[in-house]
Amino acid sequence: MWDKFIAFFAKRHMLANLMFIGIMVAGVYFWFATNKEELPNVTRDRVRISCSYPGASAEQVEYFVTKEIEDKLKGLDGIYKVTSNSGAGSSSISVELELRRPDRDEIITEIKTAVYDAKLPDEVTEDPRVREFKSSKKAIMDIGVFDKSARLLTPEKRRKLHAYALALENQLLNLKNISEVSRRAYQNPEIRIEADPEKLKEYNISLNTISTEIKALNLRQPAGGLEDKFESKVTLDSELDTVAELEKVIIKGGFEGQQVRVKDIATVTENFEKTKFIQKINGREGIFLNAVKTADSDILESVDAVKALVKKVSENTFQGTDYEIVLLDDESRELRNRLNIILYNGTIGLTLVLVVLLVFLNFHTAFWVAMGIPFTFAFTMVGINMLGYTINNITLGAIIIVMGMIVDDAIIVAENISRYRSNGMAFEEAAIKGTSYVLLPITAAIVTTCLSFTPLFMNLGGWHGVMISFLPPVIFLMLAASLFESVLILPSHMSIRMPRIFMGRLKTSEVKSTPKSKPSKKTGLKAKPQTEERVRHWFLAYEKGYGQLLEKALKAKYWVFLAALFILVGSFVLAAKTMKFTMFPRTESDQITLRGEAPSGTTAKQTARMIEPVEDMLSEYIGREMIGFRTDISRSRRGRAVEENKFRIRIQIVPRTERKKSLNQMIKAWE
Repeated sequence: MWDKFIAFFAKRHMLANLMFIGIMVAGVYFWFATNKEELPNVTRDRVRISCSYPGASAEQVEYFVTKEIEDKLKGLDGIYKVTSNSGAGSSSISVELELRRPDRDEIITEIKTAVYDAKLPDEVTEDPRVREFKSSKKAIMDIGVFDKSARLLTPEKRRKLHAYALALENQLLNLKNISEVSRRAYQNPEIRIEADPEKLKEYNISLNTISTEIKALNLRQPAGGLEDKFESKVTLDSELDTVAELEKVIIKGGFEGQQVRVKDIATVTENFEKTKFIQKINGREGIFLNAVKTADSDILESVDAVKALVKKVSENTFQGTDYEIVLLDDESRELRNRLNIILYNGTIGLTLVLVVLLVFLNFHTAFWVAMGIPFTFAFTMVGINMLGYTINNITLGAIIIVMGMIVDDAIIVAENISRYRSNGMAFEEAAIKGTSYVLLPITAAIVTTCLSFTPLFMNLGGWHGVMISFLPPVIFLMLAASLFESVLILPSHMSIRMPRIFMGRLKTSEVKSTPKSKPSKKTGLKAKPQTEERVRHWFLAYEKGYGQLLEKALKAKYWVFLAALFILVGSFVLAAKTMKFTMFPRTESDQITLRGEAPSGTTAKQTARMIEPVEDMLSEYIGREMIGFRTDISRSRRGRAVEENKFRIRIQIVPRTERKKSLNQMIKAWE
């Protein structure tokens, strides 16, 4: 029944070649046209709400901010769970949505409306931030800017560092791949007014009076328009944004013309907002710029664009200065590693398939079977693009899972065709018969393999369950491509008669004469005997030996069964006693975290000074086994109280393949 179906493609070599070449070309095109991401483009079913309440304690934040927002969220449809953290001056609320809601965008809009409607204290000057998580729009790299000449920054050095960092930020935002840049360890500049208590007492002026007068004079607001032909708009602009302007502000005046200005009762200085948190880069206090790519940008292109810009700035703007840039947390490294695995394994697989098949079959068969590997990748790339997927760690992981299976079907088909050829059958007939004979078994093998992955479509719960659901479609594409190539394209290629030199080890032939040779009526000469070529394979002798072994085993089948049962039970006992169970294999990390604390009561700056010897020791590894490290001192996490005597050093090391020392060796050396 299947002979006619297979013969349709096997006899049409032009059609088979067009399909083969067309899919290969399309695969190459879609490889470059498809975005590369760290993870699939999935929006997490989670919304984060953050709000700042300067100067408030954790209890006040909980009562006046967190509770108010949570009350507004109560009763909203589509919310699964709400969790919150309240700390000194800040509130963080996480809203988990019900999975796979079709009206997800409407739910998020309702959440935003409810949050903005919450009645918060007047001291909360900034609106709460509502963020939804999209894996396609994510931070791709941390860009650290620091002054090599300063362990800790003075106000003057910080002012210069800010200028360089802001200039770099503007250049990053001009890149088409970058949507936003956030800052870390950046202290906002401020003008500080420090009143003299003795002067306040002398002039009988309170702090509230100073605050009121400055607020009244510091304004910028529209004031209507003029009745002219241009209908000009009028704006009151009286912003006090310099030290000189603030010093001239009159706080109190008398009937005799006596005036008390700010400079008479206070000292006005330019400074930066006070914070106990200190962040260092490679042992120097600095600023981190966190680059976020656009949703439709390729992560590899985005990272390359950032690196090119940083290199340009380092060679031009920072040349001859004490300022340096370091790149940490490159989110594209894992994806590049997966791509290298695909390339490396694909190359090795292609080579091994050719070598093994050359040993057991011939060059003609080995070549066309091996061509199934790039064809399968190309077919999968076309399918991935049609499904709207990206090339990411999940889809590449699916390819790695089935990489060893993609030539199995082709090997079975090619070997069966070669077997028919060894019995003297013509090329085309052998290709048709050999393929149709194994069509149903290999199809059943593909279907059962696909069925084993279908449970991954089920809702495993949470965001990770959604990510895992991307595996089966890619696996199905790979296996379908393998079946397609083996059944519709390979028979056509195998039916082409190749020159004798490519037939390799299929070389032994037998000659059989026709029953009688009669003289020709025209010439009177006898015709030469007709010959039938029967090519036999060298491995047939081993097959014969294996058959004899099977005959002996079948005669002693009960002993063979007992031996197999003994080996099975023994393997389970051995595994239970000697092997440990872990859900995932342990691999070397590319990050090391070092935590410590100074004696209780130590200030943040004192802690920073005390850990300088540790930072000096780590700095010796930069450029060899280490990319760089960052130090966090007195950092508040998730609203917890700030502890100035505690620090954390996060060390980023180069991949294992690029360094001589192992992770354990490095840790022992540091200890």
